Amino acid sequence: MKKTKVFYQEVAFCIAMLTNSLALSLLVKSVFGVSTLSSLPLVFSNIFPQFTFGTWTYIVQTVMLCILMLITRQPKISYVFSFIIGYIFGLLTDLMTFLVGYLPDYFLLRFVYFGVG
Repeated sequence: MKKTKVFYQEVAFCIAMLTNSLALSLLVKSVFGVSTLSSLPLVFSNIFPQFTFGTWTYIVQTVMLCILMLITRQPKISYVFSFIIGYIFGLLTDLMTFLVGYLPDYFLLRFVYFGVG
């Protein structure tokens, strides 16, 4: 009997969250630009440094979810999970930004950071 391999979706989701937060932190480190969705939290974190980039990411995602609920007028239980996932992504973004902060800041390495990100 052939054994089938099992791939857990939760593990894949955690790996994707880590990968996305690392990629975002590398893009910020490269200083060549970030995705459209991450640009607003990045600008807010530069203007209002009282909150970290990850915190602003969570705040912006929360505001967008609230706007979605107001527009559709159909709050769903899945939105609660979106809040939780957004919070965890914000924490991971702060963690990865902290870790990426130790990388050297040479101009040529910024191209590598941007490419990997």
